[in-house]
Amino acid sequence: MAKQPEFPEGLEFLKLAESVAAKCGDHTDLHLPQMGKSCPECLHNLGTMLSILYKLASCHGHCRGGDHLIEYILGRTCSTALSALSLLRQGYYDEALSLARSIGETANLLTSFVKLPSRLQEWKGADARTRLRDFSPVKVRLTLEGAKVSPPVDEERYRRLSSTTTHVSPSIQPQSHNIVGIPTLGAVFQDIGAMVSLNETAWATGWAGVAGARLMKLPSEEYSRIKGIAIDLLASVGGVTILKSEEIRSKYRQKMAASLEGTDEA
Repeated sequence: MAKQPEFPEGLEFLKLAESVAAKCGDHTDLHLPQMGKSCPECLHNLGTMLSILYKLASCHGHCRGGDHLIEYILGRTCSTALSALSLLRQGYYDEALSLARSIGETANLLTSFVKLPSRLQEWKGADARTRLRDFSPVKVRLTLEGAKVSPPVDEERYRRLSSTTTHVSPSIQPQSHNIVGIPTLGAVFQDIGAMVSLNETAWATGWAGVAGARLMKLPSEEYSRIKGIAIDLLASVGGVTILKSEEIRSKYRQKMAASLEGTDEA
């Protein structure tokens, strides 16, 4: 019996992991832009929105002065979304979705500042303990709902993102974004995982971007353009989201089972 080669450790393991992730990235770059109609549109629109957020965050072209707090928040949103896309490329979908959840928290917070302007000043003046108490993700969502405003990331979406990709539980199955639900260690292209990660990142980023731009009190023409781009981005988000992924996998499994039964009968 042939001796199994030793599994690499140290720097050699890191190099191996990087090599496998790079191959997954190449595969993603090839296939994701060709997956249906919504994925290419969503990628394009997300790229445009992130370009805008990058420019707003870095005062590209002009600086409005002040404390730059909204610019800093939009800068973090941009870098988090770019990180999510990088993880998506490499097949680390759980981690990409965890970052999408973080952007969703920002989207809800910025939306609350738009709809309830006094909340921004309260948030800026609060100490750490007060912010944790009065501006936690749950409290922000409940505040929006109490004001009859639909949160960009509602309770169901946030719960799915948390239970699937963030919180450790006895039912955890890492990177199992495939039809048969097989867990992986990442760096394996999974079409459902790629689409869910893209759509959730785009959804949260679109809402965060338009709310942040509104808070910056930009010239009306500039804000209108950004709002239009955000609408295009949100409209291009496909139906394969964290809310539908399990349902879609279940339907695929049923089709596979039906096909196998037909083969047995033949």
